[in-house]
Amino acid sequence: MVAVYERGFGFGGVIVWTDLLAALGGDRWFDGLLIDGDAAAVSSWAAARPGLDEVSAPALFGDGGTAPEHWINSLVLLVMLGYVLMAVANSLVASTMRRGPEFAALRVIGATRRQVLAMVTRESAVMAALAIMAGLAVSVVPLSLLGLGVAGRPWPQGPLWLVPAVSATVVLIAYAATRTAAGRALRAG
Repeated sequence: MVAVYERGFGFGGVIVWTDLLAALGGDRWFDGLLIDGDAAAVSSWAAARPGLDEVSAPALFGDGGTAPEHWINSLVLLVMLGYVLMAVANSLVASTMRRGPEFAALRVIGATRRQVLAMVTRESAVMAALAIMAGLAVSVVPLSLLGLGVAGRPWPQGPLWLVPAVSATVVLIAYAATRTAAGRALRAG
């Protein structure tokens, strides 16, 4: 046995030599191996085992070391996120456009166009802040439990820059959707 992992990250709890696996049962229990080290040693190791093809790590993962599946998963996630963001923006535009009579009434009683737009901007800032706080509150418990189970740390794992990036995206969408729709509603009214 080479190693026993307390947290295997989904790869299994035990790492063993391939010769030991071959001695235990005739067929290989794996489809492929990723070996890093001296190129000559890897080539001689692969040549001694029939049925194994030697493929370099850059050929598998590219120069950056990222698997193609990672890029596909990221692309699918971005497309789904785009649909969600578009649905949120459309919902904000529709709800703001329905407020046309309210904006017209404010204009009749003396509010200027600038005052109405300032009010909508402040409302969108409050709405975005509430959405960010709700998103953080809802996600912190499952992400903390996942971090505890996978990495052994009771806090969410991942890059920290994601929190301000997502927050900025939420603020930008809320501002753009409500401000644009309020401007159109004021022109129509």
